[in-house]
Amino acid sequence: MLIWESTLSTGPSYLPVSAFDIDTFNDILVEEIDSDFTSSICCCVDCYEDFALTCPGVEIHDVEFQTNAVSVYYCVEQSHLVHLYTAELMTLKHFVFCPRCGTYVRRSIHIFEHPFDRVEEIEKSIGEPPSIGSATPFLLLKHPFARSILEAVRGLSADTTPKLTPGTFFRARKSAHITKQYQSFSDIATFGPSPSGVIGEGRFNHAGAPMICLATTLETALLEIGSLNELSSVVKLALDVEQCTACRAAH
Repeated sequence: MLIWESTLSTGPSYLPVSAFDIDTFNDILVEEIDSDFTSSICCCVDCYEDFALTCPGVEIHDVEFQTNAVSVYYCVEQSHLVHLYTAELMTLKHFVFCPRCGTYVRRSIHIFEHPFDRVEEIEKSIGEPPSIGSATPFLLLKHPFARSILEAVRGLSADTTPKLTPGTFFRARKSAHITKQYQSFSDIATFGPSPSGVIGEGRFNHAGAPMICLATTLETALLEIGSLNELSSVVKLALDVEQCTACRAAH
């Protein structure tokens, strides 16, 4: 069976190709990408927003993902496919398949590999608990993925012991929040734990208890704020062993 893309038939360089031709072409390209990047096509321009919504940490923080966006035509033209195909190449490069959304790539692709297997299954599992938690939160722990996360956290907590952590740490806050609460930028207490009246349940504080989160680098402290276009204030804290021992005793 021959496939002819009508939008490609306006020029003399385009040739009819079969489904077998397209599948073979994509198989070779996948092997090329795996050989050059030890990775694969993660998403294309059409499903980028869906990927960013599902994996926001990768989209915002992963340098490899951010720097491995490439034009699909450039990717084809820099591969060994140019030596394997001659007249058909002009047609076949319009049929690069995106495994995420199941469409033919129009402009660019992101080359990236998650550090885990069963990506599709895990993404589905990640997406289900939030909707259950919003509609029927009392049923959340009946979800297998939510249960497995709870068991993993309990296992890690059982194997975790408090440790002294002397060194330099950073704590960032949005400057607008400090001003709104009439706090002083020069008062160290401004960067301490939030009062219990304003703290809520969060991804790092499910109990909603006052606590302080410190970062080991300035960049991490700023990234944790999660707002790239807002003014932030950062305090640098230096803790020695004696201070850590005193804090542990107080705890």
